[in-house]
Amino acid sequence: MQIASSILSLLLSGVLPDPASVAEMYPKNAAAADMLVSQVLEDATRMKADMLAIPAQERTYENTVMASDRLDQLLSLVGSILGVFEAVSPDVEHRNDAMNTFRAASTVLMRDKAFFTAFSDYEQHGMKTEELAVDQRYYFEEQMKAFRVQGYAFDDEKFARVTALSKEIRDLGSRFSAAINADCSSVVIDQDALVGVDPVFLAAQERTIDRKIVIRANTPSVNAVMKYCSNPQTRKALLSAWNTRAYPENIATLEALIAARDRYAKLLGFESYNALTLSTALIKTPENAYAFLNSLEPAARAVCRQDFAEATKTFPPDVVPDAEGKIHAFDVAYAFEAHEKAKYSLDNRLVSQYFPVNKTIAGIFAIYQKFMNIEFEHHASVDGAWHESVQAITVYTKGRTQLLGHILLDLYPRPNKYSHACCCSGVSRVFSRPDLPSTAVLITNFPAPNGDEPALLMHDDVVTFFHEFGHAIHTTLSFTRHGGTCAFAVPTDFVELPSQILELWMWDREMLKMVSSHVVTGEPLPDAIIDQMLAARTFGRGRHELRQLFLAMVSLEYFKAGENKNTIALLQECSSKYSEGVILDTASGMQASFGHLYGYGPAYYGYALSRSYAHDVFAIIKKQGLLDPKVGEGFVTTVLVPGASKDAGELLVDFLGRPATSDAYIKWLKE
Repeated sequence: MQIASSILSLLLSGVLPDPASVAEMYPKNAAAADMLVSQVLEDATRMKADMLAIPAQERTYENTVMASDRLDQLLSLVGSILGVFEAVSPDVEHRNDAMNTFRAASTVLMRDKAFFTAFSDYEQHGMKTEELAVDQRYYFEEQMKAFRVQGYAFDDEKFARVTALSKEIRDLGSRFSAAINADCSSVVIDQDALVGVDPVFLAAQERTIDRKIVIRANTPSVNAVMKYCSNPQTRKALLSAWNTRAYPENIATLEALIAARDRYAKLLGFESYNALTLSTALIKTPENAYAFLNSLEPAARAVCRQDFAEATKTFPPDVVPDAEGKIHAFDVAYAFEAHEKAKYSLDNRLVSQYFPVNKTIAGIFAIYQKFMNIEFEHHASVDGAWHESVQAITVYTKGRTQLLGHILLDLYPRPNKYSHACCCSGVSRVFSRPDLPSTAVLITNFPAPNGDEPALLMHDDVVTFFHEFGHAIHTTLSFTRHGGTCAFAVPTDFVELPSQILELWMWDREMLKMVSSHVVTGEPLPDAIIDQMLAARTFGRGRHELRQLFLAMVSLEYFKAGENKNTIALLQECSSKYSEGVILDTASGMQASFGHLYGYGPAYYGYALSRSYAHDVFAIIKKQGLLDPKVGEGFVTTVLVPGASKDAGELLVDFLGRPATSDAYIKWLKE
């Protein structure tokens, strides 16, 4: 089967009847990925030639703007497919090759001033005789703005310099990301040094020939060990392994990336890469971003100080503060967990007994279905998927009158798999083919079943799943005229907003009862434990917010004006500014594995922005009912469906009836 031809046909007029047909799009090995790239580039080259061959006077919205959009859809879909392949393929040596080839070739294909000329010709001719809908005119204006921002209006010599820099940035970013994905850092520990860690978790870990336990530096392992292990040396070793992933090799790559982006921004007429990136964001300017972060800091710092003052009362014997009362970073999660258990009688591992994976996810699905008035079909396995554990959800309108999309679920950790949680979009729903469903892939690393032992989720895992599945639903329900405006095409500082809103469901008493089911008795979380969870939720939020402000400030500082940045020194400056109650770790090299520095650039503040606006939106929804399909319909219609077909700020105004603010979030922080 020729995969690429199938994908092109699919985007033009095809169907996706079941998850197996979705899995068929994804290559299973490096050779298949290479073939996909080769064939898609042939298709894309032909599509480009056909579009550019149209005489200036004959250009229409359909044969120029929509034709360009269809080409973008093809390349975006293949980029997403290859992104999933990079994340899930066990072939560490070759899994990045196809993506690197594709990025380089597709950039050459699309970095062509002829596109700008074609759009300009349409503006001068066909646009004057066609009556465009509001979303068409908005899309065209945004495309022309993007052309100019990216240098397409420059003369050939200057445009060539911009293109060369763009390639350099892409190559550096690929190298940066690949080093993080390929990192297999771990610590090898005697079982005696892991006292307090869940024995079920330990039983599932790899052992050396002398029976020592290998703890990988990935999210599930860090969560399982750092909160519960009573041995400070073990906590120190694991945190060091976590913070030094892809270090030091990625430092030079990162600093070269920062320098290249600064030159790129200046060549395009911007003071900094911050200014370039945020010019098309919800926040609009770097000054607004800094001001926003500074507006949250006083409340976050005050609450963080209260957190540490409280935690000091219950420090375990092996957590020893210095003369100023500060503790080491490797002690924080352990000390805070001990305080939660002591003050709130909350044992998060006991809570996890109420969150067996399958039943919890089924409960989450029930909430989504009711609130959004949609219907799911679960597939326990997917024929032809890249791994036998892959599951799927098919999404329909209520009553299954229309197929909306397929979501593949890759839930459990494997060696060399992407180690965090993410959602990768795929096929988008557009007006020209309303019957073609969307596709998305959800990749997580939740604890896997071990023999007869069921997999249990921490409450944090439940929140993470609700959040990431929100991204998948955003992809599924978005329905626009242009593929380039669907779902994830929204600005980077808006893309997390729908999921940040939805994850708040997992802090509501009624919702928690819906998703919980004790692994033995099947009983939902009792009110007493929920009371403890809600009380404990207030503890630690200041520390979490300061951490997020720290990461956001690091990303802004790295990409402010200036080529030459000492990333280690800037990291220490930001860490010192936002470090409250923690001994400064001068040896940390965490920027080497801070993957958002490439993908998000300076826009990491978007997590805090969306989190603050999420509380504003959530308050309105909660007032009407978290399972009320009427308010759900309003949320879907105004926030999810339009994607990037209008300004992101307007989407919030459409739902709220006013601009969004951070007031509700700051109030919540202070409560």
